[in-house]
Amino acid sequence: MLLRGAARGETAADSGDSLPDSVRHVLTGIGLTLRPPPGLRGAAAARENWESLAAIAQLADDMCAARPKATLADFSAELTMRADLGHAPAVDGVTLASMHAAKGLEWDAVLLPGMVEGLMPIVHARTADAVEEERRLLYVAVTRAREHLYLSWAAARGAGARGGRQRSRFLDGVRLGG
Repeated sequence: MLLRGAARGETAADSGDSLPDSVRHVLTGIGLTLRPPPGLRGAAAARENWESLAAIAQLADDMCAARPKATLADFSAELTMRADLGHAPAVDGVTLASMHAAKGLEWDAVLLPGMVEGLMPIVHARTADAVEEERRLLYVAVTRAREHLYLSWAAARGAGARGGRQRSRFLDGVRLGG
């Protein structure tokens, strides 16, 4: 980790820079800029990288506010501890994740769109075992919500399309609110 290496060589106090400035200096070398990259096609990876770096920089701001004398070594240790515990830096915004990728994570609100037959369970789930595996996957997804869970489905796909889609059988017996 670059921050760990920078912490070994120099602390924020030695350089005269604040912790956030020291962190941003290191992160600038690997792609952090003042503004996010433009949202052009094919630039999703660059945008995701920038957002990750910006989240780390924000974490440095938060640590400095809570502990004004924190050093780059303190910050590096905090990141190492978070990585060991599996806690990614939080950002204000929306996280898009597949049901598989959501395992082990939590959010205050979770929205699960597309709760229709063919998507949940997926059309390829043709055996009872495969359908039960899809049910377990949905269980993982719905248990990611701390406070709010929204499930949605549409009878038709696209504006002006005719109906024909059926709501997922997994919604049978679920009390739906408005």
